[in-house]
Amino acid sequence: MAPKKKISRSQAAQLLPEVSKFNSLAKMLLKILDGNIDRKEKHLSAMRMSLNKTIQKDRSSNISVMTLDINRTMVKKKGGYSYNKTMNWEEDLKKKPRGIVL
Repeated sequence: MAPKKKISRSQAAQLLPEVSKFNSLAKMLLKILDGNIDRKEKHLSAMRMSLNKTIQKDRSSNISVMTLDINRTMVKKKGGYSYNKTMNWEEDLKKKPRGIVL
């Protein structure tokens, strides 16, 4: 980077109108660029919305329902015999109000 040069007051006074013109042109350029960015963002958001609508239409949902027999649970032992037993969680489930279990 080149070292900074100091300018005199007379040179600064001469450059002031040109710098102000440059600043006004830079502001206009920034407004144009911001407008382009806003327009492209709106276009992208519209495309995302349309894509989301088509994706949601293609989705299908289903619910698998399984019933439980709370009264009898078969327990098998390694020795080959089995017996019915009420599990601890089954007793708690009988006492709770019935509803949807997911």
